[in-house]
Amino acid sequence: MRIHHLNCGSLRTIPLLGEERLTDAATGQLATVCHCLLIETDSDGLVLVDTGLGTADRHDPEGTLGAD
Repeated sequence: MRIHHLNCGSLRTIPLLGEERLTDAATGQLATVCHCLLIETDSDGLVLVDTGLGTADRHDPEGTLGAD
């Protein structure tokens, strides 16, 4: 079994590899990324696990994700 970590979506600007990770000056927040796992199995082939956004993000998007 092999597990691959994928960045499936960026909700804020993500610095390029090697660049300094800066917070947003106005909010002090770091970039937000939607993570997925791609699992290679012997019996089931490829399995994609995507947790998506949570219920808290739906109830209070500005509080959890930011206004942008």
